[in-house]
Amino acid sequence: MVDGTLQFDGSKTYKDSKLCNILFTRFAAQKYSHLTIVSFNPGFIPSTGLFDSLRDENWAKAHTLMFLVWLGGFSVPVSVEGDRLVAIVHRTGLKSGSYYSADVGSTAIETGFGERPVSKEASSDDVAKMLWEKSLRIMANHPEVK
Repeated sequence: MVDGTLQFDGSKTYKDSKLCNILFTRFAAQKYSHLTIVSFNPGFIPSTGLFDSLRDENWAKAHTLMFLVWLGGFSVPVSVEGDRLVAIVHRTGLKSGSYYSADVGSTAIETGFGERPVSKEASSDDVAKMLWEKSLRIMANHPEVK
């Protein structure tokens, strides 16, 4: 886990990966200022494999969550995810280093989709730099990179 804990927790792993994506984007945008680099959340898509660990850990909890998400209209079809990716790639005026997401429950492609605030942890330039440098060290030792 990002905080150094070794015990696997599917929910924390998912959250840590989102945090790392935002931090990595922040640093990449500073390093490559001639490019527009953003992090992007297509919406809540429970039909993908992201819920596999929750299903394995607690089948009843996973299906209860899926039902509540369906009932509340919070889920996004996989087809919308792809359309949103295409829409944001072609959008002009994006702020490099920013995080973009849709309004909760929105299945619209363009409307309600914009720059969103991030947590204090995701705003740290020092942590973003540390993550970048650690990634470089890890990749430098990867057999497929050498």
